[in-house]
Amino acid sequence: MTVRKGVSTYIAAIFILFIFAAFMTSLLIIIRGWSNLMTDIVEKQELATEKTRESLTLQKAVVSNGEIIVTLSNTGQLHITIVKYYIRDLNTTQTAHGDLNEVLQTEQTKQITISNTIITQQHKYLIALITSRGNIFKYTAPYTPPTPTPTQPLQPIMYNLGRVAYDGTVTWAGNYSIPKTSEILGTANNTNLQNVGEGTVDIIGKPTYDIVLKNTSHVLYYSTFGTENPFTNGELTNLSGTYGTNWKWNSEEGCVELTATENLPREDYGGEYIVLINNVDISAANKVYIAGKIKIVSGKGYGGAVFLQTRPQSLNKSFYELSHYKKGGNKDSLEIRKHLPPKTFIQLAKEGVTIKRNAWYSFIGSIDKSYYLQGQVMLNLTSDAGMVTCTDSIPNPPPEPPSNLPLNPDKVGLGGYKEGKDQLTVCFDNVVVADVTPEFVNVTGVPVGYEVRLYNGSGALVDGEVAESSDTVLLHVWDAGFIISGGTLELYDESGGLVASRSFDYVVGGYVYEVKKYGGDVVVRSSFDVLRVLELKPRVSVSANTTVDMYLYIYNYSSGEFELLKHVSGRVWDENVTSLSGISDYVSNNEVILRLKILSDVPFVASVDMLNSYAKAVTELESIDALLIGVGGSDEVAVYELSIDSSGNLSVSYYDSVRAKSVFNGYADITYDSSSYELYLLNSSGLHAFNYIGSEWRVVTTEIRATGRGCRLEAVGGYLVAVPGEGNNTIYIYNVESGVITHQINVSTYGSVTKYEVTVVGNNKLYLTLNSTPLPKLIVIDVKGGGIVNVYNISSIKLCGMAYDGSNYLYMISEFGPVYKLDLLTGRLETLTIALIFYPHGNGDRLEYYSDYLLFVRGDGTSELYVIKVR
Repeated sequence: MTVRKGVSTYIAAIFILFIFAAFMTSLLIIIRGWSNLMTDIVEKQELATEKTRESLTLQKAVVSNGEIIVTLSNTGQLHITIVKYYIRDLNTTQTAHGDLNEVLQTEQTKQITISNTIITQQHKYLIALITSRGNIFKYTAPYTPPTPTPTQPLQPIMYNLGRVAYDGTVTWAGNYSIPKTSEILGTANNTNLQNVGEGTVDIIGKPTYDIVLKNTSHVLYYSTFGTENPFTNGELTNLSGTYGTNWKWNSEEGCVELTATENLPREDYGGEYIVLINNVDISAANKVYIAGKIKIVSGKGYGGAVFLQTRPQSLNKSFYELSHYKKGGNKDSLEIRKHLPPKTFIQLAKEGVTIKRNAWYSFIGSIDKSYYLQGQVMLNLTSDAGMVTCTDSIPNPPPEPPSNLPLNPDKVGLGGYKEGKDQLTVCFDNVVVADVTPEFVNVTGVPVGYEVRLYNGSGALVDGEVAESSDTVLLHVWDAGFIISGGTLELYDESGGLVASRSFDYVVGGYVYEVKKYGGDVVVRSSFDVLRVLELKPRVSVSANTTVDMYLYIYNYSSGEFELLKHVSGRVWDENVTSLSGISDYVSNNEVILRLKILSDVPFVASVDMLNSYAKAVTELESIDALLIGVGGSDEVAVYELSIDSSGNLSVSYYDSVRAKSVFNGYADITYDSSSYELYLLNSSGLHAFNYIGSEWRVVTTEIRATGRGCRLEAVGGYLVAVPGEGNNTIYIYNVESGVITHQINVSTYGSVTKYEVTVVGNNKLYLTLNSTPLPKLIVIDVKGGGIVNVYNISSIKLCGMAYDGSNYLYMISEFGPVYKLDLLTGRLETLTIALIFYPHGNGDRLEYYSDYLLFVRGDGTSELYVIKVR
């Protein structure tokens, strides 16, 4: 037995040693194999297990001591995450690999720097990039010695424009002519004079009034729950419990009802039954109100408004609840509570109040998130004792521990929490969510001394207020439940006479209504120096909601009567009416009187935006070479004079400015037509022109509008060419003289318009860049013929500017700085050796050409203009 035991022990020891040796051998194999793993992956592409739409294009690769800088463009349809890199020195076969975490969004161009100790020689390198989907992209790049800094004249010169440019910046350069002097004779004293009536209505006469709904934007959501199921139409979503058992729509009573038969786990929204109000995001609002009616039918527990914080993920199921707590006796209360996952419930404030069962109460809950300075959570409740308020202030700075930190809610809802064994039933009705208090309906424009009254659908008075010292009254809708179905607003004058009445489907707390005054005497008296006047040009701008007859008269002092200047039948009238010579009959004491009359056989609303007259006194023109800049983030068109001295040096100096009809934000562009001396503007409302004689804007057409960022406008040979912007691939060509759109060209066959759009005109042609696969395209449109006459492929994914030299060359500048020169005759593309001392930004940058100079206006929050001499 002793011998056998020794043999067994020996055999066991040998077996253990064998297993250990096999393990160490496998480990050595793994360690030795891992060093070649990246090489195997790159050579055999073992990770590429699925076909995807990933596509990376190498724009540029620069190799220097210690690092490789690659410029990549994502030309595919998916976001790409690069997780690893692999490098091989193709001269020495030395390899290296490592981790990356680089993300390229669709249509994004990005620089990526890879540093490694093997990048030391002036050799050629293989670079492989591996994406998170297992795709491998290989590129080769030779060592590139540093590019020497070019000498003048290719060194850019920087000017400070004194005006900061943003992403909306637009430009134009060329010969710019304006009158040396021009004089406005008069502008109407109008405040949107309007008229509403039945039958034949004359705008000259006794004023009439109407009440209109002016602003609903402050009300984020409202519902009476009277006619539609809010769960099936998408208004409400049940977050806790099972729909159909807990939350339901009570169609007979027209309310939302919670029936809680079991206590939920505390970690599931704190045991709360919550219904979320959909499509209401309060994350950007400072102060938010929830108003409504609440009724606790049976049971013990809480019911009230809920402010939920659904992000970040770690704070999901966090919320404030502004609760009505029904426990019985003197233990009923209003409470403000906060829940933090998983089970933390904090009572922030409490106020004792008697809450009767089966009784409707009006309530308003609010939260003020103004950076948590003077922040408050507040709950008001009507009861037999009047209004009771429960308030908790949000401290600043936030307290410790973290469980007491304020929440930053982004959603709203209704909630209930069951206590005890009895079934809890809570009902909600007439819920309003707003960023102003729903306690009141605002009525503005009320003449002082006039009274506004609000009646419900049954004709009972809800509230009435007299405009004492301002033109705004507040009608209290708390007791009426915040939403008045079939409500009627009425206006009474100082003697108690009814002068206006208007009924609405719903009058909602937080809505703003306006009293409109219609009619009155629309007469303009304009003073001017009659001795300097060459001709008189009456001008009118009217818009109506239906076809009306509009008449413009001028008073003849010699005859003592008004003379008809023009009669128009239509909806819109915006033009210079006529030119009057021999104007002495129309002028007395340096005054001219115009009168507008509007007639209609049906009720209408007409807005008189402009009724004036101006004189053309001196029309001598002054011409300068100018750079016009529509300054991003403002409505200013700044004019800079360009001049070249005897030594050939360019100087830039501020000259003048013009106020445009819109803020430049990427949805507007300007151009100048030197033949008509007019500045044109394209924005979302249409095409406009600036008349220097009258110093005013006029509407050219509303058929062409900017529809997205990257819109562009060019003037060439009596035509305007409009690119509406991102998302619209139709190019419009408008004949200024005939006033018609001659061509609409859809360019989607060649590519798509983006927010980085660049255009230029020359030789009666428009040059337009388009995003296309695999390479962006430059298309050439014959403006008069309306056809596409040429297409070029361009290597840069995103151009930041394009300019025409007036003869045969286009200059283009890309996002990371190369400047290209395209020969329009041969199609040869040349990269210029210009050492840029800035990085072009994108859709705010602009490039213009002037007398052998490129003018680059930088649009990324600077006030810089770069001047580059190219010849």
